[in-house]
Amino acid sequence: MSAELKADDRPDPTWDPRCGTMGATGYQAHLDRGERACEPCNHARWAASLVRRMRDNPPVQPSPDLPLEVWRPVADARGYVVSSEGRVRFTGSVLPTYHPPQDLKQWLDSDGDYLRVSIEGRYRKVHQLVAEAFHTNPRGYPLVRHLDGDPLHNVAANLAYGTYAENAADAQRHGTRATAQHGTKSKYSHGCRCEPCLIAQREYARARRADPATREADNAAKRARRAANRALEEQA
Repeated sequence: MSAELKADDRPDPTWDPRCGTMGATGYQAHLDRGERACEPCNHARWAASLVRRMRDNPPVQPSPDLPLEVWRPVADARGYVVSSEGRVRFTGSVLPTYHPPQDLKQWLDSDGDYLRVSIEGRYRKVHQLVAEAFHTNPRGYPLVRHLDGDPLHNVAANLAYGTYAENAADAQRHGTRATAQHGTKSKYSHGCRCEPCLIAQREYARARRADPATREADNAAKRARRAANRALEEQA
């Protein structure tokens, strides 16, 4: 067949005893005769390709479910589910390409505060996925609160939607954030942007940059976060 001949210009397929048989034999016979492949041969070729991919990449069985664990779909990601125990799983796919099911690896975000996973090329925080699947938010609260103060404890019973004020009150109650006054770096971290708090934040940042010991502490914290992420990957 001429190299310039387009696929659409090829003649209609003729029947062959090999049409529809498993594998690419019938498909190749059509091509050798310079004609388009029939639909049964196209399906047989695709099925043989799928079997080959499944043989070369056998499915990895996900970890067993925990007692009373419930799974629900991730709303905006087809094929992904999240559990009431804070786990995220890909259920696998056949079309358009084969991908086996698997539990998604979780690791700490850049701040070292929350666990996240990668879904369809996007980083998603686990506690937000669990809250969206197992809790309603009729009042449109902006935050997902950890009721016990542990940001890594992402079970559904430990999460609730709330306001910034409720989240700050939780942090003060758990001892993870002290009550702050205006004109301090802590108040700036709470979201205040008044002039005294802005000045306090700038002075705080300038002092940290000027102190070699503080810079080393910051670098040590970054190394610790990376080590924690590696440990999570090894456990997965």
